[in-house]
Amino acid sequence: MALTPTQQAAVNYDRNLILFAGPGSGKTSTSVAKSQRILLKPDSRLAMVSFSRAAADEMRHRMLAAFAARQLPAPPNHRLVLGTFNSLSLAQYNRHVRSPAKLLGPPARSALLNSMLSSYSIDERSQFLLSLEQIGRASC
Repeated sequence: MALTPTQQAAVNYDRNLILFAGPGSGKTSTSVAKSQRILLKPDSRLAMVSFSRAAADEMRHRMLAAFAARQLPAPPNHRLVLGTFNSLSLAQYNRHVRSPAKLLGPPARSALLNSMLSSYSIDERSQFLLSLEQIGRASC
C-alpha cells in the first residue's frame, strides 16, 4: 500500500510522534513503515503503544510481515517494545519494583475495599468509593 503524502511525512519525521486518526485511515501502515525506518538503524530502539491488545497484536503481526517481505530479520526484543499502555506500565513496574507486592484485579480490589469499608454506613462507603473512582480516572 502506498502512503499518502501526510503519512509519508509522519514516517520521515525524526522525533516522537503520536498518530491520531479514525478507523481504517492507515495508522497501522504508517506506524509499520515508520518503525521499519527507525529499526533499520543498527543502534536504534523503539517503543510502540496502543490502546488495545488486538491493536498491539495486529501491529506486531504487520511489522513482522513487513520485515519478512523485505527479507529482513525481525528486530530483537530489546530493540522493539510493543504493547498496550497497561501492559507496558506493568512491565515497567515489574522491572523496577523489587517488592513481591501484586496488583489486584477488579474483583479482588472490590472485595478488599468492601472489607476495609465495612464499618461505614452504605452512604459513607458509596462516597469513599466514588472518590476513589474519581482519583483513578484523573490519574489515567
